[in-house]
Amino acid sequence: METTSPATETLRPLFSALTKARERARSVRKTVHPEGYRYAPAEAVIAEARAALEGSGVTVLPRRTWVECKGDLLELRRTFMIAHESGASIELDASWPIVLDGGRSIDRATAMAATSGLAYFLRDLLPPNRTETPEDMDKTLERPTRSNGTQTTLTSSAG
Repeated sequence: METTSPATETLRPLFSALTKARERARSVRKTVHPEGYRYAPAEAVIAEARAALEGSGVTVLPRRTWVECKGDLLELRRTFMIAHESGASIELDASWPIVLDGGRSIDRATAMAATSGLAYFLRDLLPPNRTETPEDMDKTLERPTRSNGTQTTLTSSAG
């Protein structure tokens, strides 16, 4: 006979709703970044997560946000509450680097880290079923020609 703790029973509605939302989560179409990398835009990932959670009684709320400095690196740290209408909730931590390159201001870099970090957090919480085929992943991506006239090509070694 399997026994469960009161805490497990309290969280059961939340985990059940998250399981159903995970089943509804769809992959987001990847686009080509100017550097040639394929990725799904953060806004599209967030919109898909919202659609998957719709009607589930689950909401994701930021509880705490802070910046940590680790040597020359800045990291945006966040704690999210995953709450269910039953009253069950859990808190999960996430972090994302704050990238200050190309003259980007600290406020813009922090906002970009918040958006990207949220997208990856939601992708991990509600991982979609992969729709890419091995053939899709093995395609060569042509990078755009750079201002100096050079062009590089990315190829996948997956097979």
